[in-house]
Amino acid sequence: MPHAPSHGENGAVEPAPARPPRCPTKLRIRRQLLCVLALGFAAPFAHADRITLLPAADTAIMESSPEISYNFGAQRHGPAGTTGAMNDSTRTRAMFRFDLASAIPAGSTIERASFSLTVQREPVAPANSTFVLRRMLVDWIEGTKNNPENPGGRPASDGEPTWNHRAHPATPWGAPGGLAGTDFVIEDSASQLVTNEAVTSNPTYTWVLNNSGIADLQDMLDNPASNYGWMFMTTAEEVDKTARRFYFKETLTD
Repeated sequence: MPHAPSHGENGAVEPAPARPPRCPTKLRIRRQLLCVLALGFAAPFAHADRITLLPAADTAIMESSPEISYNFGAQRHGPAGTTGAMNDSTRTRAMFRFDLASAIPAGSTIERASFSLTVQREPVAPANSTFVLRRMLVDWIEGTKNNPENPGGRPASDGEPTWNHRAHPATPWGAPGGLAGTDFVIEDSASQLVTNEAVTSNPTYTWVLNNSGIADLQDMLDNPASNYGWMFMTTAEEVDKTARRFYFKETLTD
């Protein structure tokens, strides 16, 4: 509520006190829509601490045409999972990367971590499926493309990721969409069942990182050059209507 002006001893109106400036580094969650990584860590010569980070980069890749050559880097939300038959049972995947080294003191030990995403949209009669995080083994950039129309995205510029290329148009994935064991690891860093819920409630799901995921995060912190983030995908890509649209960081920062 705004401060009302006050009157001085001589009756003159004194200006209302200025509001303190907002801290630009504080994470403000808009309407509880989440696309964040929460970590607990022990810093050297200090007590345990916690931090919540927005992605440094997030984007999606999509198998269908013409989106197969599209970039989704500036979308407010993006797809992961498999669409229904009306949309050609298209596979979609998302990617997320967090800048750990800029936020956590060097030499810290990461003790626990979780990743939370809010669903923006789901298909009619959606299928339940388990979504996983798998550590990326190759570099990629986010890209700059945005289109408010569904499904979004625009034709990729040079270097931006698409379904066929991790750097369009010259550098393909090991296989379209990324190849397990080449572009991302086979083992899950975290897994979570995403169920059939009323999307009007914008359900939020949290992936608690397992021991392998914590070890991966520790390595990303200690060796920032190997921090390529995660591939985010369903383990049931053969099942129609597992797709969901999840909020990306642009929803929280725009």
